[in-house]
Amino acid sequence: MNELPEMARNLTAARDLVAYHVERDRFYWVASELLRAAPDPRVLEAASVALHRVSNSDEVRLALRDRRAAGAAREYAQLFEGPTPMIPLRCGDGAIAARDAAQLAAGLSGPATPTTELRALAILAQRTAHALRNGDMLDAAALSDLQSRFLEQHAASCIAALAAALVARGLPFYRALGRSLADQIAEDLRLLGPQGSA
Repeated sequence: MNELPEMARNLTAARDLVAYHVERDRFYWVASELLRAAPDPRVLEAASVALHRVSNSDEVRLALRDRRAAGAAREYAQLFEGPTPMIPLRCGDGAIAARDAAQLAAGLSGPATPTTELRALAILAQRTAHALRNGDMLDAAALSDLQSRFLEQHAASCIAALAAALVARGLPFYRALGRSLADQIAEDLRLLGPQGSA
């Protein structure tokens, strides 16, 4: 008789894990798009739709609603363009093996930039959600472990440094993105790490 409540708890936990990884995929995809180039109205609309139910994106959603594309594009130009950008979009070498393994698993290559790190995290989160939906717990666990190592050894420091710089510069739209990035990285390190269960 106790099997039914146990099965219901397991099903709820599996759904929660899928939802968590779907949210991570959406958030990291949006963040990579907002950092790839000055956002135009199409990117801002897609970001608003994608972040509709992503928990760590409240501040970004408000900024998307309150800012016009020109404002976000102006902020992007101030921060990242010109001969001497305020914030360079590159990462240190960190643990190259962890970065290369994550990028290879995500099907990406190229230099370490916050955009490629975020895209790798989005793709790996998407693949984890897919594995969980299909009941492939071994693949989901392996992908979660890969993401944990990638974050701990490389991406977290790169993205956290970018997040801190965005917050420090104080431009409203990208400050909101920086805060959300810092929150998401901290949550991922907590939940995907050795003590976590995602």
